[in-house]
Amino acid sequence: MNERQRALLERLAASEERRAWAPGEWRSAYALRDRGLLTVSKSGGGVHAEVTAAGRFYLRHGRHPDDPAFADDGVQVASDLRG
Repeated sequence: MNERQRALLERLAASEERRAWAPGEWRSAYALRDRGLLTVSKSGGGVHAEVTAAGRFYLRHGRHPDDPAFADDGVQVASDLRG
């Protein structure tokens, strides 16, 4: 994850008020969405983006919860993904 993506994830996790999205932010949001760290939907001219449980995990631990380097016999600890 690059710095722009992390900054966007942190801003959205902090529930900061959104301004108009810049083109680079869209690219970052879709990259985060593709990693399962963010959901993004557009409707009625508005945008709704929400940090997923995996995104919150990433912000707390600095890694994706499905990172194979940290797998414990292939079992994800569910408690790590809660709020």
